[in-house]
Amino acid sequence: MLGRLTIENYALIKRADINWTQGWTALTGETGAGKSIVLDALGLVLGARADASVLRDPQKKCIVEAQFTLGEAALKFVAGHDLDCDLDCDKGQATEQLTVRRVIAPGGRSRAFVGDEPVRLEVLRELAPLLIDFHGQDDGHRLFKSAGRLHAIDAEGGREVAAAKNAYESAFGTWTALVAEQNRRLAAGASADLDYLQFQSDELLDAELESLDWAGLEMELSELEHAEDIQRALQSAASALEGDGGELSGAIADIQRALGAVAEVVKASPACGPIHDRLRSVRIELEDLLAECGSAAENIVADPRKMEQLGAQRDLIMRLMTKHRAGDPAALQVRHVELKGQLEEARHRTERLAEIDGEIQAALEETTRSGETLHTLRSAASMALAEKTTAQLGALKMPAVQLYWTWSRRSEPAAQGLYSHDLLFSANPGHPAQAIEKVASGGERSRLLLAMRAVLAANAEVPTLILDEIDTGVSGDVADRMARLMADIAQNTQVIVITHLPQVAARAEHQQRISKSTGDGTALTHIEELDEEARIEELAAMLSGSEITEDARSQARQLRNFAQPA
Repeated sequence: MLGRLTIENYALIKRADINWTQGWTALTGETGAGKSIVLDALGLVLGARADASVLRDPQKKCIVEAQFTLGEAALKFVAGHDLDCDLDCDKGQATEQLTVRRVIAPGGRSRAFVGDEPVRLEVLRELAPLLIDFHGQDDGHRLFKSAGRLHAIDAEGGREVAAAKNAYESAFGTWTALVAEQNRRLAAGASADLDYLQFQSDELLDAELESLDWAGLEMELSELEHAEDIQRALQSAASALEGDGGELSGAIADIQRALGAVAEVVKASPACGPIHDRLRSVRIELEDLLAECGSAAENIVADPRKMEQLGAQRDLIMRLMTKHRAGDPAALQVRHVELKGQLEEARHRTERLAEIDGEIQAALEETTRSGETLHTLRSAASMALAEKTTAQLGALKMPAVQLYWTWSRRSEPAAQGLYSHDLLFSANPGHPAQAIEKVASGGERSRLLLAMRAVLAANAEVPTLILDEIDTGVSGDVADRMARLMADIAQNTQVIVITHLPQVAARAEHQQRISKSTGDGTALTHIEELDEEARIEELAAMLSGSEITEDARSQARQLRNFAQPA
């Protein structure tokens, strides 16, 4: 139920605080006074788009805030989205209240809040149909669209249809998920062929990456490629150390002579002792170097065959690194691990594709079975809804109405069910029923809408019904009958009606007047709750126009008297 609506700096409204209660409220006022502005402002908290053009004062922000008492469907939505609502205790009964606020900044930027938490507009748009059922004479509301008509049929069918619908949606969801998985795996198979993955993996496996010593391989290959140069260098170093084998020559001989010279004076000068020791150490080191150079030179062997093998291994690794865009052999190993994972997934995909066909068939059979059950229940509910609505239309002076649903089997299951439907309508005898969108006039749609809403009122999920000039195009006795039907609906649902008909406004439990004034060159819209005396004046104005006569007041009193319960 809509309890409070606060509007600030919106269009012609500087500030308005509107309070609505349970039951039936009529909003009246002259054309252009701003009734549509109030509904447009309410639309903001229901997720409508807005920009800076709505700001009355472009330098200030616009704020629209509404408070709702939640019905069962809205409570489930709020719980499912973890939205912030308040617990309100009134007369010992606890109810959940939801505050929704929309703020439009001077630059046109919009923000939405539930409680104090910001939310996306999409959340408000999903929540809106669970808070308010809005109808206008010529709007494309849900009772004149396929999804809306199904909603009406399901509401008429009650818990039995709801259970069948849940079963169908579950089966349909399973089937569509399996089909999507199959398509996904088939698409993945086109881009990742099992044989090609196996070839790539085997190629990396043959490279023996796990045992590869890349640095050692490059070093050994370098030695083989430069074997003669290395051997000559070592032999040259040995010759420099040892000399040519004749007289003492070479580095070792020179050190030996220096050692002998210092040895002669060691006893005479203790300071020469350390020098002698160091020269001896150098000689020993040079002798070791001579031996090592000789040994190393002997171990250097040119091996063309081994050099060819190591070169081929290096070229293979380099080619694989280029192919897989790897910076080094370690990255190539990582790629090998990835390929093994993709290969395993591809094998699983192939196995899964082999078994998924059976699962899809089983899910389709379950979807078809539950869909036929749902259709049977919906078909019965649609006949009952058409029969009850036709009876209501008879009371609205449409006694010859034909109203019924036709059903057609779809080529494949859809989210709404196995069958599509049309609502056929004829208001006049002798005229064949046709699709309601094509043949129903505005006044006929208004009455049909109201009649169907009256049938569904007892099981209404949405606690608030707003009717925007739904009585346009009717008058006299029909208007009075529509007013009585609205009163019946208001027994179970909060009803807010914008009307120009005094017969309708007089029967409402509450009446609010929307008016416009001009001050300081600026138009302002005002909303006020009318007491009984003010209601008589407003009804008289609706009856007689700008000049209110005593006859008009008398007629207004009669309308109010007729509206009072016996």
